[in-house]
Amino acid sequence: MENSKNKLGLISLIISSITLVLVVVLSVLFFVDLAKRNNTSYSQFRLYIGTNDKDTYQPMDQEEARNKVDNICTTYFSNGYTLQEAIGSWKDESGEITHEYTLVCYVTGVDIVTIHKASDEMIVQLNQSSILIESYSLPVEFYSGANA
Repeated sequence: MENSKNKLGLISLIISSITLVLVVVLSVLFFVDLAKRNNTSYSQFRLYIGTNDKDTYQPMDQEEARNKVDNICTTYFSNGYTLQEAIGSWKDESGEITHEYTLVCYVTGVDIVTIHKASDEMIVQLNQSSILIESYSLPVEFYSGANA
């Protein structure tokens, strides 16, 4: 009799443990799924667009460069983008340090093919050797306020 009570107690303990583990696992899966549905993850790209001519190193007029880049961005990134002005610097083949007016373009929710098409056009219009492209995958929320 005592032996069967011990077996029943052990079985009850095992069943309780399994139930607890299942509840924890299902809770975690539920909250992970809820988080995925509430936060959308997008690729965000950051383009660094120099404006000095690649052949002569002569600077392009800043307003002209900004207008060219803005027109290209408007064409390819119709859902929106942000342009920011910066100063870039590097050491050229001869060891000279070069500074240049640089535009930084932030874009979210487009694919790399579109980024490359826009970059191809910028490279030609601004006579650049290349454009630095950074990409990140991150959660994005377009917040409209508490009363929206």
